[in-house]
Amino acid sequence: MRTRERMQSVGQSLWMGDLSRALIRDGSLLRYIEEQSITGLTYSPQAFRYALSESPAYDATIARNLGQGVFSELLANRLIYEDVRYAADLLRAVYDRTDGVDGWVVLPVSPLSISDREMIVSILHGMYQNIQRPNVLLCLPALPDRIGIIEDLVYAGVPINIANIYSDKQYGVVAGACLKGIEKRIADGLKPAVSPFITINIAGFRSSLLPLSDRRKATELSMAMAWKIYRTSRNLENSEQWGRIFCSGARSMRLVWACSAGSATEDADCSLYNRLIAPFTVVALPVEQIDEFIMLPAPGESVPADSGDADQVLSLAAGAGFDIDVEADRLQQDYIDWLAKEWAMLLESIAVRSAELIRAQTR
Repeated sequence: MRTRERMQSVGQSLWMGDLSRALIRDGSLLRYIEEQSITGLTYSPQAFRYALSESPAYDATIARNLGQGVFSELLANRLIYEDVRYAADLLRAVYDRTDGVDGWVVLPVSPLSISDREMIVSILHGMYQNIQRPNVLLCLPALPDRIGIIEDLVYAGVPINIANIYSDKQYGVVAGACLKGIEKRIADGLKPAVSPFITINIAGFRSSLLPLSDRRKATELSMAMAWKIYRTSRNLENSEQWGRIFCSGARSMRLVWACSAGSATEDADCSLYNRLIAPFTVVALPVEQIDEFIMLPAPGESVPADSGDADQVLSLAAGAGFDIDVEADRLQQDYIDWLAKEWAMLLESIAVRSAELIRAQTR
């Protein structure tokens, strides 16, 4: 049995981790949805920036918006929303067929400089309304100062994806915030069938370990971390608390295994990640790895609900002086720093392209 058939047999979804306009324009995205069973997408600011600098795909939209006096971050949002709406429309049939369980497009939001909780929630709620597609997930980082915002957005019924989780402890905090938001909806007579997804950055965690240990140990430790989080998620959804909200109409909070290889060439082996086949989960891969991944021989078993030997592996790491919680917190902050830099470079690329188009028009 191949990995794709194994995933389908347990109900696991496969998402593409780097949507760009190039994939939309050349028909590749539609092919992946129809032929490779892709049922979700993550929009990539990095892929957007590369496409902006390497092709004229966005030129007509940029020129039109410049003529309307739209530039900078507002222009960036219009370009991105255009791509996201198109992708969401392609996946709408999946969304409708699964009644909102699948068929999503994940949209990372720009780092917000303001810290007022109500203001951020208002901005993100308005952003979701502006996109005008029900199957778009706003992607937020799971920072400690964003936990209350996550709870508020779940209560408001905004579909969200909480990203950059690197430890069981971080997962527990985020899942707790989602549960509070759902319970508040039930208490106020609102439908609890909201759709929070929680992304575990497996590839990022493993890459961070490579300078500290060999490839095998880095892989085993990252798998142990993932398996422990999966056990916690299953225990949560077998609890009395979850039973109460499930009977009121709540849905499972699905885990997304983020398996982007990153920038390290030696870390680009997608065969590592078919050890993450499990019900109630999603595997998100970059487009260049999908064809290879789905044809890999499937492992004989799914991720064990009891996490197998994960506790033993993590205990050995702790005994060797590796503090997983400290490393996880560092990785979260590194992600935010990366996201801020990436957004700044994206805005710079738009400014450069805008200036080039203006100069071409005035010649």
